Amino acid sequence: MIEQELASIIMFVLAASGNPTPYYWNVPEDFVFPAVFFPTPEIDSSGETFRTYRLDYVWYLKFFHTTTQAAHKIARDALEAIKKARNLIPLIDEDGEYLTEGIRGIRLAEVALKPIDDGVVQLTIRFASRRPYDAPDSELMQHWISTITDKTDGTEIVVDNDEEDGTEEDE
Repeated sequence: MIEQELASIIMFVLAASGNPTPYYWNVPEDFVFPAVFFPTPEIDSSGETFRTYRLDYVWYLKFFHTTTQAAHKIARDALEAIKKARNLIPLIDEDGEYLTEGIRGIRLAEVALKPIDDGVVQLTIRFASRRPYDAPDSELMQHWISTITDKTDGTEIVVDNDEEDGTEEDE
């Protein structure tokens, strides 16, 4: 199963590059040209906030064709489509439909293109995915006491939410 963000990038890249034959995880010896290979991405992780962590993806997509120039053209078509979309890839749902509610896109940080062999061009995609920690629910505070000081005359007011009548109590 492919994660939503990766599936969204795959769908966008394939459409933008003229729908070459996609290969995932491994490329067979007798693969068809033109083709694009989506290997497993590299992932680094880090803390982001108190509530989220971040996964930094680097994905090296390889475009194959009979010549380096032909591979470069289909890879460049994908790169230019990404740039024209301002590096924002629309997210898709499980049915391949674009999302219309909530977070609707993944922002790519960097996209680069370079020939790496005869008939092979690499499109490097970098992006960050922010996710909430899987923390248990916090216990809610049941009883609290607050002391408030009136700045005009220095009087302290103690507020106790556990009082029978719920009224404030002066000291």
